[in-house]
Amino acid sequence: MKILFNSHREFLKNLGSGYVGAQHFTNMFAMYWDKTKHSYIAFVFERPKDKKLGISYKTFKRGKHQWIVVKLWIPTAEILKIHSGKESKDVRKVLDKLASIINAQKPDLFFMNGFSALAYLLFIAAHRAGIPIVATHHGLWIKETEAVQRVKKIFSKNDLEFRRKVESDLARYSKKNIFLTPLSQREYSKRLLKVPKSQVEYIALPYNPVFVSKVKAKPFTKDKKVIKIGIVARWDAVKNFPAYIAIAKEARKQGLAWEFYAVTNPVPNSWLDAHVKSFNNYITQIDPMPPEKLKKFYQEMDLIVVPSYFETFCGVVIEALLQGRPVIVSPTVGTGDMLKQFGLNAWITQFNNPKTVIGKIKKIAKTSPPKKLVNYIISHNHPEAIFKQYESLFKKVISKK
Repeated sequence: MKILFNSHREFLKNLGSGYVGAQHFTNMFAMYWDKTKHSYIAFVFERPKDKKLGISYKTFKRGKHQWIVVKLWIPTAEILKIHSGKESKDVRKVLDKLASIINAQKPDLFFMNGFSALAYLLFIAAHRAGIPIVATHHGLWIKETEAVQRVKKIFSKNDLEFRRKVESDLARYSKKNIFLTPLSQREYSKRLLKVPKSQVEYIALPYNPVFVSKVKAKPFTKDKKVIKIGIVARWDAVKNFPAYIAIAKEARKQGLAWEFYAVTNPVPNSWLDAHVKSFNNYITQIDPMPPEKLKKFYQEMDLIVVPSYFETFCGVVIEALLQGRPVIVSPTVGTGDMLKQFGLNAWITQFNNPKTVIGKIKKIAKTSPPKKLVNYIISHNHPEAIFKQYESLFKKVISKK
């Protein structure tokens, strides 16, 4: 079995060293494939120095696996036109070339590993090449677009609608659609396209084994008045940092001896520029760190907050729970389904009223998650268990070609 999937430049340059988000998932996926008799074809897009339409590529091998690195530049607006069949002649030539490159490698299946404009280009090329497709919905592109729109209105109604239609093609052309949580599937069906039950699979994200290594977790902060609260998230509009800042402001206003920390990296000229000053006044910023150090960070906290506008899953939740730390999450965070399963409905709240959130934190902080929940995560989200599900699903799809 030979699986083609869309990878990324970071994975190409730092094979085996990724530890967050898509890079972590891709690394774990590749490491599992190394242990099998199967192989993969990793497809990577790179931007050329000059912004000229056209395509060049190179292929090479690493062990039993094949890599394809394509240099390409096409404006996002031109890629989106593919959905309506109105792509330019130049874009059509690129699609034909990509389909030709794909067919030359003779993959058994294309695994859509995350969504972006360029990934969509490859997706359509694979579809036109007649390769069976399995799509994993790591995120919802339309949700991230709408989060940016809340902060800075840069998209027209037509543009937003067109992006919805483009993302709906994943369900339209894929043999199977993998959703990380029921919430993710419900939201996709509600906002984009209803996916037939026969095409739906639920496979969660794996944890990094570092988070379950045998290290005794530190006790909660001994001073009952002091509560250490943390957030771990990229500096992004969808993560809802303004809500986190509002909680810190309200806590100071109430004279609470609470400390707020954020493992993030405020990026200059981002959608959140207007909030940087408030962030610096109320929150201690900590640079992103490798898993070994992040594990200790969780253990230093009394509670982890996830106020995101939308998360299909949220690995931060399971990482914190594995360290015996409580979490409080938005109803639009996918792992909320798991919290409800274990009777932790009180750990889910809206973040539109900081006073209400503070009341919740007072009840939840320094409360250890149930052992049954932690043990469930250890077995259910083990990388080996997760990727065996992928391997089994791929075999089923290929057998029906």
